[in-house]
Amino acid sequence: MLSVLYTALTLSAARAAIDRRAVVARHALRTAVANATQLSPLDVFTLGNGDFGFNVDATGLQTFNDTYATAVPSLLDLNTLSSWGWHSQPWSFPRTTDPAAYLRAMNWSYLATAVSATENRTVPYLVGSNLSSEYGGWTASNPHRAGLGQLALRAVRAGAALGDDPEALLAAAVVNLTSALDTWAGGVAAAFTLLAPGGAAFAVTVATAVHPDVDLVSTRVTCARAAGAGGCPTALRLALPYSIGSPPWVRNASANTWGFPDAHTSAVVVNASAPGATRVSILHTADDLATTIDCEWDDARWLFMRTDVPHAFALVPPPGAAAVAVQLSCVWAPAGLRYPIGTASSAFVRAKVAATRALLGGAARFPLYADVQASQAAMFAGFWGSSSFVELAAKGAPDALELERRVVLSRYLTRVNSAGASPPQETGLISNSWAGKFHLEMRKFARRGVRAAIGRITPALHPERLPAQVSGITRTGSCGATATSWHAHGASTSTCCRTQRRSPLTRASRARAG
Repeated sequence: MLSVLYTALTLSAARAAIDRRAVVARHALRTAVANATQLSPLDVFTLGNGDFGFNVDATGLQTFNDTYATAVPSLLDLNTLSSWGWHSQPWSFPRTTDPAAYLRAMNWSYLATAVSATENRTVPYLVGSNLSSEYGGWTASNPHRAGLGQLALRAVRAGAALGDDPEALLAAAVVNLTSALDTWAGGVAAAFTLLAPGGAAFAVTVATAVHPDVDLVSTRVTCARAAGAGGCPTALRLALPYSIGSPPWVRNASANTWGFPDAHTSAVVVNASAPGATRVSILHTADDLATTIDCEWDDARWLFMRTDVPHAFALVPPPGAAAVAVQLSCVWAPAGLRYPIGTASSAFVRAKVAATRALLGGAARFPLYADVQASQAAMFAGFWGSSSFVELAAKGAPDALELERRVVLSRYLTRVNSAGASPPQETGLISNSWAGKFHLEMRKFARRGVRAAIGRITPALHPERLPAQVSGITRTGSCGATATSWHAHGASTSTCCRTQRRSPLTRASRARAG
């Protein structure tokens, strides 16, 4: 008994001795390059609240998207993604106006599957020529998770007319660039010098955070002339893409599709072009997905305008100013706050709907960067402080620091990607493998000490899907279906063919799922 007590006290003392903040903070992600041409397409920082993800480059915003979108292979893109932003391209094939009826009559390809050493059967999987055809391809790609927009840092060209689209920053003109993702409190901070034509140079800082309770991005940008003449050129540009779904086998596909301006519409609902205005509301409609983007900023001298590029908007500084600063907050939401899942069964989604409605109602100003960062830091403090924790680097073992780094960053990514209204997706809120669709087997994340965050997933989702699972299992001649309870972090099983002897393959599958 005494030895047990001694062990417990020793473990308690060791636990209390861990400086969690120091452990997490030493694995902050940092970038330092002489100029932005040295950035890698893998240098992406993910900010988010678990239900909404905002992926930025080393400038703290989605500035150098072309670098990421054209990388070979295109591993990542600077996406803005959510658990609710789903899009389907219209069914436009001439043979039928009812895609469901056509799919029911489809002649599926069959795979011969050996389920045991003595038993063979054919299992109807949608594979082969059907998936590569226009019909099967449409089914595999729709619905897909849609990119909700890109917020980038741009430069106003000298002598530009009102409405001219700000110019993309040249990577070679962004020098002495440093940035860091704060793993303890969330948020990205960046600083660099922007070289302008004529020998002018400007010191620029950017800090960006995502609100933990609503789908709101807030950024603070400062610019001060360091050499030469001319006003600070830094502008903020919001561009809204179309989204063409990629087949599931296209890994890490972008959720943004540019170059189809006539396939979607964007309308300014609340006009902010009048002097003194500091708020705008935009309605973006792409087929069956309608999204509102409401933005508010703190300096009425900055002018919001639609540019001469379709679906692009800019917030530009007062001309000629040697130093400027602005805070901008933008809220994304489905039009009419019609979230596709969770409004009935998820307390998290209901709270988000109420908070978003209050913001969009105009009764109060949007929280700006300082308040958003404070809220985000409080969320992360609770996350890091309440879950299980381990310190490895202090042990001095070979590779202990690297193992600790992987544990910390894995936990960070779990919190920002996998704590929404739907189960986690394998590439989170970063990119769109499998058209952005979640995987039910990703429930393993719920067992990694993050139950409070994972517990926000819609409670009724899996029980609602159980009948479809049973139907699918029966169709393939298998036995059993598993419905996962994210909140109990266990599993319950409904057997559709209790009298059938389980094959070794079935048992192995259940073991992997359990």
